[in-house]
Amino acid sequence: MNYEFEGKLLVFRVLIPLVLGAFFGFLAARSGRKGFVVCVLSCLILWGAFAVSDFGSRGLLMRTDWIFGGPGSLGGWEAKEPWMHWVWVAPLVMTSWIALRWILGGGLRVEGQPETSSRSKRVVWLVDAIYWLSAIAWMSFSMFPVGEGYAQQALKFAYLGVLTWVASVVNAGLLVERTEVAQSRWFRWALVVQFGCIAAVVMQSYASLGEWVVFCGAFMAGAIGSGAIGSGGIGMNVSGKSGRVGAQEVGQELGLGMLMSFAAVAGLTLSQAYAWNPLPLWLLGVLAMSPSIMAIVDMGLSRSGRGSQWRRLMGFLVLLLLNMGLVYFFVLRAEPQW
Repeated sequence: MNYEFEGKLLVFRVLIPLVLGAFFGFLAARSGRKGFVVCVLSCLILWGAFAVSDFGSRGLLMRTDWIFGGPGSLGGWEAKEPWMHWVWVAPLVMTSWIALRWILGGGLRVEGQPETSSRSKRVVWLVDAIYWLSAIAWMSFSMFPVGEGYAQQALKFAYLGVLTWVASVVNAGLLVERTEVAQSRWFRWALVVQFGCIAAVVMQSYASLGEWVVFCGAFMAGAIGSGAIGSGGIGMNVSGKSGRVGAQEVGQELGLGMLMSFAAVAGLTLSQAYAWNPLPLWLLGVLAMSPSIMAIVDMGLSRSGRGSQWRRLMGFLVLLLLNMGLVYFFVLRAEPQW
């Protein structure tokens, strides 16, 4: 057992992102107050979480030369694969989103001025959709390994890129429908469930990639937990005052959900580029679309009338156990190769 690896994994990929994610969610739940300051702090927390986690896991934080490295590197930091640029791509995409949402959502509006019209809100949502469809598409097709050794897998990477883009968009869309439209904000935990199952899969083929999946899951869990406490939206069916959130809060939580929906699926599909025993296509699809499957089942159970909250909770737990069972029987029983 490699205690050094497990220690770094626990500290830099679980505990630190969990705490910083909690701060991010806490700020998102209060972004209606002093919105500009909160947006800046949220961005700083996001960049700090990704940087500290990656540099700490690589053992670079305690080195005095981490700023003044050699040509093409940052104190020994090097991206050997395209997906390793996630350390700055993810915060950049999210920071751009926060800034865009703050401006379009009325960040420059003078206090006392009327809220934006319904037409303006539709424009904002249109810009939202274009932004995330483009950002997820760009990340989906630029993350796979390149070079002569991978030239023969170009077609495989192409369909994995399509799967990543489609699954990420569908998962994120249904997540928005469940959390914001149906006001079941607890349903965001479905994404954390997906991260846990995918982390178990990815760790079997590429530990460094698996670390990023664990990091994203921990950050998302921290943000969801503290955000729910801060906004009072812990219940099964949030409505009324606790269910109404400000434009900035929706922007930050929505953006994080979009980003992490991509991160979960991307970790899974990327692992297939390095897997010694690739997953069956059906299992790959089920794991990639698990939040969507949970959302569709939850939609049906939510219309079942009286007592539907308990049925929804039981349905969620049953699907969680099924996901865990699939991962155990088809992945964990195989001998890991790292």
